[in-house]
Amino acid sequence: YADSLSARIKDSALVRWIPGLPPGSFELANAYRNASAFALLSLEERQPVSALEAAAVGKSLLLADRPYARQSFFEGAQVADPVSINAIARALRSVVTDPRRYMPAPEIISSCNRLNVGRRYAAAYEQALIK
Repeated sequence: YADSLSARIKDSALVRWIPGLPPGSFELANAYRNASAFALLSLEERQPVSALEAAAVGKSLLLADRPYARQSFFEGAQVADPVSINAIARALRSVVTDPRRYMPAPEIISSCNRLNVGRRYAAAYEQALIK
């Protein structure tokens, strides 16, 4: 998959894929800061931390049209069918043309803090233990 994706975007002026940046690194933070937008077109995500990180620094989002993209944190994100190159291309053009339209609301992102996340995990564990 990685080789196929790399070959497809090799000559693109709009897309830059940066594989393997270490978590918490200066390089990763810099990549988010300098990005025009963030795209994650994964079929398998459950809770994509990378999309949350991009949203937290005010980047517009392009996500796969999958359940994970319907979370409140990603409200406003552009979605596309991740198996359709044409759908992805159209969605990417939309995000590049009108990036502010596809940024999650700041109040939604600010609710993703340690205290709120901790409470949600605690509630989830309580529900799991009750069952």
